[in-house]
Amino acid sequence: MGDSPEVHKSNWRDPEKWRALVSGEVCPICADDGKPYGIVVELAATYLTVERNVPFRGNCCLVLKRHAIELYDLGEAEAALLMDDMRRVSRALKAVTGAVKINVDIHGNTLPHMHAHFFPRYVGDPYEGGPIDFRLAEDNREFTYGPDEFRKFAENLRAAVRAD
Repeated sequence: MGDSPEVHKSNWRDPEKWRALVSGEVCPICADDGKPYGIVVELAATYLTVERNVPFRGNCCLVLKRHAIELYDLGEAEAALLMDDMRRVSRALKAVTGAVKINVDIHGNTLPHMHAHFFPRYVGDPYEGGPIDFRLAEDNREFTYGPDEFRKFAENLRAAVRAD
């Protein structure tokens, strides 16, 4: 028999820690004025955020303004606002990056505060034709930012979202 894969030590294995995260008591987003780091623009239901140190150029994130975990936690009106924010960001991100496809992921496995990750996909990206494998992402930094590119990306994304 081969070696068994290492089990990722998730917050789920600590029921008290997971309960505190889910409740919002120790949510790192809620603890800091209820606002996430790296806000580019405030939208109807969310904050659009970007970070410089990501393994994929154009990666951004929409973070719900209030603490909620699952889509079913949202009322109809708030869910519609979230979807409209997602539509606006995906259109703006495509325009700004020239990506051939925009992937959107909603997980919350590590940080249970509703948020959606946006990943522009490019011809020739390390994962072309398949899903992004973040176990390998640290080794594929060729699609990150050069000098001054990040600031320009954030400014262009803000302008494109506001113009929508």
